[in-house]
Amino acid sequence: RFKKNEFSYEKNPTIVAFPVKNLDLSQYVFSDNDNNRPPTEEQIRNMSAKEMKKMLIKYGRSDLAEHTYTKKDLVDVCIDFISKSLPDMLANKYDLIANITHNTPAEVGREGKRNPLEEGSYRCHIQHKASRQW
Repeated sequence: RFKKNEFSYEKNPTIVAFPVKNLDLSQYVFSDNDNNRPPTEEQIRNMSAKEMKKMLIKYGRSDLAEHTYTKKDLVDVCIDFISKSLPDMLANKYDLIANITHNTPAEVGREGKRNPLEEGSYRCHIQHKASRQW
């Protein structure tokens, strides 16, 4: 990110643009052969009551597991949770809401005597949700 001219090192001023809405991270989340994928409706219907309760607890819904008593009710609760709530929780697209950058002069840290994180300045940009302004 730095280039040397006749007199000093200069920081490369290139601006890198990337999406701030619906950033697709699916290739980094679940692979097709990953065992952490949520179960399908058919798999839920074939689970025992103990397995369904364990799955609800795994996804942070122990309240549903504790207050469901029959297997039929448990199947209905699990299918409802897996098809309605869980996809939003495990979505692979994200919106950028903050950006933190650190600017350091090019010569800092090269001599090995000064810590580059203690020099320079930090900037934080946060999106105001109501106005969608940065």
